[in-house]
Amino acid sequence: MVIAPIEEQPWIVWITRLGSAAELAGKSNEYVWAVSPLIWGGRAPVGKWPEMVPAAFERGTGLDYEATIKDIQANPQKYDAVWLKHQEGQLKTGHGGVPNMVFRGEPFFGQDRVDPLVWRLQQNGLTERPKPIEPIVSKPLRWID
Repeated sequence: MVIAPIEEQPWIVWITRLGSAAELAGKSNEYVWAVSPLIWGGRAPVGKWPEMVPAAFERGTGLDYEATIKDIQANPQKYDAVWLKHQEGQLKTGHGGVPNMVFRGEPFFGQDRVDPLVWRLQQNGLTERPKPIEPIVSKPLRWID
């Protein structure tokens, strides 16, 4: 598989820096919940997700999109530092792709490892919320009894 250099991937830097801004504001989960379904969840018409990101970013994080973009343009190194910190953490797990989850030093790499991660979390006291928090999404088919 050939991966294009970052210079040939116009959306990745934009999306990642927005994610870094959300994390710095303590809103990283909200960002993922608002923006990811546009890209990977079929909530946007094919090829139209980029134009829907600004509204989703604001709705999900409560942050001002235009002000955030201006700050990213003025201080890209601030946002790239967040990105690089996570890259270093990911590489320490011994894996280079996504999804990559680590719990107490044990890596769970790949979407087929979510169930074992949940099992391990339950072994360590994870319980189900009495009431789900938004966004409420359906369980994967393999989780349905």
